[in-house]
Amino acid sequence: MVKRLEMHIAEEGISNIRILPEKWEDLSDDEVGEHDLVIASYSLSFLDMREALLKMDRLARRQVILYWFAGVPSWERSRMDLCPKIFGREHICHPMSDVLYNLLYSLGIYADVHVLEGTKFPRIYESMDEGISELRRALGLSTQEHDDTIGYYLERRGRREGERVMLEDDTVHVRISWRRDTVSP
Repeated sequence: MVKRLEMHIAEEGISNIRILPEKWEDLSDDEVGEHDLVIASYSLSFLDMREALLKMDRLARRQVILYWFAGVPSWERSRMDLCPKIFGREHICHPMSDVLYNLLYSLGIYADVHVLEGTKFPRIYESMDEGISELRRALGLSTQEHDDTIGYYLERRGRREGERVMLEDDTVHVRISWRRDTVSP
């Protein structure tokens, strides 16, 4: 994500963006400093979500914009479907936009939520073997012991196009944002 942002910055000739490629929770307020705009793009996997959001709000002079998921993201769907079969336990997803919105509301931050259109990104594997290998990696499996289960899942849930296997993306993405003047005192 940082490389893509750097590419866009260079293409646009922008000079007033500072990238902090560190974990948000590891940076002090002084290291970050105040900024007109704070953006968190698909990076909201914090152990202490409340403190992370409060820090964003504290350090934004004008606006905070968060990009996140509503419902179950497609990459989490595979884990939710496969974990009970492979590990014998349920997969628990990260908090989604409803949790973020309610947490912000409880903090006196009245955010706007906008559902984003055109954000579908299907996963395309060049072969069944590639799909199995990728899902094995995503599940943290180091052996091929569960390849039959993963292959059956891809056959059932995926769509074949010749040798390719495609998992459709039904993820709903949202932008949650607030201006500093909409925060209650």
